[in-house]
Amino acid sequence: GLRKALADQYDVKMNNVILGHGSEGIISVIMRTFLLDDEEAVTSQGSFITFDLQAQSRGIKLVQAPLKNYCIDLDNIASRINEKTKLIYLANPNNPTGTIFRVHQFLDFIKNVPSRALVILDEAYFEFARHDPTFPDSMQYRLDNVITLRTFSKSYGLAGIRLGYGFAHEELISNLMKVKLSFEPSSLAIAAGIAAMKDDNFLNETLKLNRMGLEFFAGLFDELGLQHLPSHT
Repeated sequence: GLRKALADQYDVKMNNVILGHGSEGIISVIMRTFLLDDEEAVTSQGSFITFDLQAQSRGIKLVQAPLKNYCIDLDNIASRINEKTKLIYLANPNNPTGTIFRVHQFLDFIKNVPSRALVILDEAYFEFARHDPTFPDSMQYRLDNVITLRTFSKSYGLAGIRLGYGFAHEELISNLMKVKLSFEPSSLAIAAGIAAMKDDNFLNETLKLNRMGLEFFAGLFDELGLQHLPSHT
């Protein structure tokens, strides 16, 4: 039921959707499915640490590009792609900096990614940034070597339920389904996800309160003369 609801909402087929034990659970499945021992993963410093830890636990060489003004530097990441690169992990908006890379930056970057390399676009905070016209919603591009990850943990407030989902080409999803654990996520998590998708009032109120809080703290920091980042989350 949840896979169908997500497929309908985002105008894809059910075989383009995968569910997991949080988006980090899907990251683990991606690594176990596609990474060979001599292949490499590329990501940014100062990003979601779970990807780093999972790559290290697999014994995979992890290549990290430094942040640029607290933003993911796509040009630097592109320069580190080589013949051994299999996975590229990008969190957009980035966790923990709250910054984004923009549409033109993403479209320039993806031209430099060989088709054999997979790009994980982790959009866990998608709902907070989607109304910005410069934010590159990956579902608008449907690229064959891009896996989009999203979650019910953030804007829906269901972090303890552990429920994430992903979109990708049906061949990628088919291979992931061969590797993922058979009985996750749980039926309780799926029921919570279906209910959350119907509760627009909660989602809109969460986003509204978050915007108000962001404006409050930004204004307060300005009054106090404290430097702060222009967060999108």
